[in-house]
This record gives sequence, C-alpha cells and structure tokens, in this order.
Amino acid sequence: MRAIPAIAALVALLIAAPPAAAQSAAPAPSPTPAPSPTPAPSSPFAPLPPARQAPAPTLTVPSRTQTNSHPNDQQVSTLGVFGLFVAGVLVILLIGYFIARDARRSTRKPKRKAKATGTPSPATAGSGRRPPPRRPSAAARKRRRRQKRRAR
Repeated sequence: MRAIPAIAALVALLIAAPPAAAQSAAPAPSPTPAPSPTPAPSSPFAPLPPARQAPAPTLTVPSRTQTNSHPNDQQVSTLGVFGLFVAGVLVILLIGYFIARDARRSTRKPKRKAKATGTPSPATAGSGRRPPPRRPSAAARKRRRRQKRRAR
C-alpha cells in the first residue's frame, strides 16, 4: 500500500515530462522602457510637467491568416487534459482513503483480555465492569470535613 503514492507521483511526472521537454527554448528578452524626452525634475516638490496628448487610436481589422502567432506556442492536447483530470481525481481519492483509514484506526479500541492470574472478584466476575468505590476511612472523612470548613 505504501507504493501507491510513489506510483501516482511517477505517473504524474511521466504525463508532465513531454510538455516540459518542449519548453527548452530560451525566453524572449523583455523590452526596455524608452527614456523620457523631458529631464527628471531636480526637486521632488517641483510641479509635474504637462500631460502629453495621446494620438487617436487607429482601428485595425484582425485577420485570421495565422492562428499561431508564436512558433513555440502549443495547443494543450485533449489527452493531456484528460490525464491531468484523472490524476487529480486519483489524488483526491487517495487522500480520502488515507483520512478514512486513519479515522478507522483511531476509533478501534482493543478489548482487554481478562487476567489469568488470581481469582476474579465477585463484583467484576464476567461483567467486565469496575466495582463500586470503597467508602473512605473515618480519618479521611474527618480530614475532608475539616478542609471543607476551612474553605468557607
């Protein structure tokens, strides 16, 4: 039973290996921001320069000539999505199994076997119950009464 989590992890890694191997290309460098034409103000309390007027956006009609704009973009296969779904369900079921197993183990209490040595007392013979508590001695009763009086 201990091999099941290891096998599940191995299957998940094997499913994820082909897409990870396909991502071996180096990432494209991020564009650097263009320097601003106005110099930075010398004082942090100087007034802000006037805002630039943005040019009116030009409307472009999207063309459907090329569906894949980047050569490294890949579509997720249906089999891969299905495999991830099945792996997720198996992980959830495995976690539920372990929780239920541990819960069952903690509720089971082993029954104590009767001691073979000695003769059982008549109060507990065959019943498995504890005998009633003994009455305290006279000195213990006197001590308890004295403690109660002091507590008042």
